[in-house]
Amino acid sequence: MPQGTKGSARARTTRKPLKSADLPIRVPLIHGETTASYLARTAAANGIEAGRLLKALHQGRLPSGALAPLRPHLMEIRLSPESVTRLAALVERDEDQLRALPGLRPGELLVVSGAAVRLTAWPHGPGEGPLKACPLCLEDGAWLVAAGHRWRPCACGRRWQCGDDAGYLIDTTPLPEIGRALRQHRAFDHRWGPAGDALVADAHQVTLWWWVSKQFARDLWRQREEALGVGPRLRRRQAAPAVVYPEAVRLAAAPLILGAPRAASATGGELVRVRSCEVNRC
Repeated sequence: MPQGTKGSARARTTRKPLKSADLPIRVPLIHGETTASYLARTAAANGIEAGRLLKALHQGRLPSGALAPLRPHLMEIRLSPESVTRLAALVERDEDQLRALPGLRPGELLVVSGAAVRLTAWPHGPGEGPLKACPLCLEDGAWLVAAGHRWRPCACGRRWQCGDDAGYLIDTTPLPEIGRALRQHRAFDHRWGPAGDALVADAHQVTLWWWVSKQFARDLWRQREEALGVGPRLRRRQAAPAVVYPEAVRLAAAPLILGAPRAASATGGELVRVRSCEVNRC
């Protein structure tokens, strides 16, 4: 019986060529979404198996594992140029529109002839796995390319996105100071460009070290952990990047408060001491 069921499922997945009429629901394109996430949402919205959609984008026999349910938090899908053309026709979108997905931009496509699909596991390094999309701003269940971000606040300031532990979200609504810190982060990003974001990343590492060593804002950070509901479902280490974020932004902004010449002349431990002093005064 199990073998017959499996065979029937395989037949339903592969017997009938997919047409655009089989995909009447066009899910919204999300800038920065992973390809696997977009294909999984498209298949689910139209009530078809993801394997059937992948088969329509591939010439010949699908790679091993392609007929299994898509898991965008663990796997990404790469397509050839011909596969992108097929996808555009199926979802009735221009190929240029599909480039909202980083994996469908020219430099990321498979260099092969014909239509081809490849499944690849996300690397396990920090900032390499995808980030779970905020359900308040985007669609629940979508996953975004991390683009080097191991974690970050959502643009709404009410969710914290993290790519560790196969990706998770933290509801930061109880901590409005995270939203205020995000506004400050954007302000000096606007003023200083990529250097502003780099300063926050460096400051974040410093404040996380303070969190580990329990030598700064210990009571304040414990209060925030309690507000976020740290417990069996959310471990302290998972919440820590969000918990220390307001102080990380203030620490990053310290050289800008002190003035560019002084900040530019401070290096190494001196810069950390200068920043720490400024944060403690605030």
